[in-house]
Amino acid sequence: MINKVRIKELIKEREMLHPDDPRTEDYWNMLTKELITSEDDTIEFINNCDEHDIYWLSEIFEDISEVFQSEKFIEALKSVQTKYPNLDLESDIMFAEKALD
Repeated sequence: MINKVRIKELIKEREMLHPDDPRTEDYWNMLTKELITSEDDTIEFINNCDEHDIYWLSEIFEDISEVFQSEKFIEALKSVQTKYPNLDLESDIMFAEKALD
């Protein structure tokens, strides 16, 4: 089971960092670690995220996909892209798909 509260906290902390902050990768790793514990829980969580959280989580879609190796996860990402058309998730999803190879 994923820790939704911890994930939300990590997103808020990540958001506060400057884009070039070297700790950014640490946050990517921590978020990925939280989300890879359960594919079904992660998909449910992503499906229930707001646009803001999806924006920040999109940074690690590829990393999650690499672990899950799942078309089901990719389909969930495509569904979120449809849900939030203002977000440009196309390249993030493309890299997540490439991680399946």
